[in-house]
Amino acid sequence: MTHTMRKGLRWIIFIICLAIVVYFQRVTGKEGLEILGIAITAKKALLIMLAALAGMLGVLYDYNRDYTHPRRDV
Repeated sequence: MTHTMRKGLRWIIFIICLAIVVYFQRVTGKEGLEILGIAITAKKALLIMLAALAGMLGVLYDYNRDYTHPRRDV
């Protein structure tokens, strides 16, 4: 994978994860929350936000690998 593609993919994943966290921060606690016909409880929303934060952490890890592992193909 080329460096430009990796960079673009990182941005896309980061923006999607950030949007998920912001959305669920705004709607957590509201009654009757449904997404694609699936009822979302507060616990499910927190787990989804945790997964999105883990995705953001994965992006940061991948970004930092470029600087801590100089022999990686670019």
